[in-house]
Amino acid sequence: MMIANNKISFEAIILAVAVALLAFVPLMAAAPTASAAVNWTLPLTPNSIAPCLGAAARDPLNQPCFNSSLLFSVVPSPADVRLGKGVMTKGSICSASTDRKEGQLIICSFGVPASQAKQQVALIGDSHSLKWRTGMYQAAISRGWRVTSIGKARCPFSTTETTARTPEELRSCQQWKRELPAWLRRNPQISTAFVSGKPPTPSNAAEMARAIRGYQQQWKKLPKSVKRIIVLRDNPRTLDSTLPCIEQAMAAGKQAGLACALPRAAALDAFPDTIALAARALKKPNYGVIDLSKFYCDAKLCYPVIGGLLVNSDLDHLTPAFSATLAPFMLRALDKGRWLSR
Repeated sequence: MMIANNKISFEAIILAVAVALLAFVPLMAAAPTASAAVNWTLPLTPNSIAPCLGAAARDPLNQPCFNSSLLFSVVPSPADVRLGKGVMTKGSICSASTDRKEGQLIICSFGVPASQAKQQVALIGDSHSLKWRTGMYQAAISRGWRVTSIGKARCPFSTTETTARTPEELRSCQQWKRELPAWLRRNPQISTAFVSGKPPTPSNAAEMARAIRGYQQQWKKLPKSVKRIIVLRDNPRTLDSTLPCIEQAMAAGKQAGLACALPRAAALDAFPDTIALAARALKKPNYGVIDLSKFYCDAKLCYPVIGGLLVNSDLDHLTPAFSATLAPFMLRALDKGRWLSR
């Protein structure tokens, strides 16, 4: 596909791809056993849309990766993010019409029809797991998966951690943690759980150990039918000043990703991912960690705009556009780890 060298045409392409992608969603969720007419191998890899788009710009196996039409693009724009556009709320991959509610669980399934799925997997965690839905959708179409996303905002899947703001939220979170293992027990076709979340920030070694233990204890409550747990290492954080900085860079004709980059030490390394540490500490072949930090950061800096796409929609949540471009590299790491064959 040829890309015109201007921001408007690039944004139009992204919008067109998003519309095409999401056109399949009602069919995916509402008719899980139908749809022979749907091309479930639709190639929506980043380079099929535009060379070096999003995470593909930092692919270590394809450097240098340069696309002049993306240098000054920012999709979605900070203005759109503030209006809720391009942020991927529950109404995009999943919506009120496709979700199923069972107790505290809001269940959304997508990917290939269950009857055709080569593998059925779950995507669980707090709101950060919900932002992985576009990436997981791309992975599902590529690999023939059926994905069931069951996430809950401000509710890490841990026995010790919570970010609930009120007693009611805390009770709801605790109930969700009880109901999720029971639901998976009733659905033994799901053999792999991808886990994502915003990890706590321990202030000392004792808090770090407690956080790690909390995730490990919660995982023990999952049924034996869940044979594998794969942690998606969390993305970097940004600052309150990041979106204004990007707008200023755009207005000045500068490359926003470079102009507004943050030190890696502050954006990523200051937030050790205790969920990933918990999985690694178990040293078991069926527990894996997919760490895509190299697609956000180099040795010194983390970039808020990569390959023409805005990485975070706020301080710590991925945009759906960037999440989608991570899919091929998540799958590459998955293949390298060989967890699904164990």
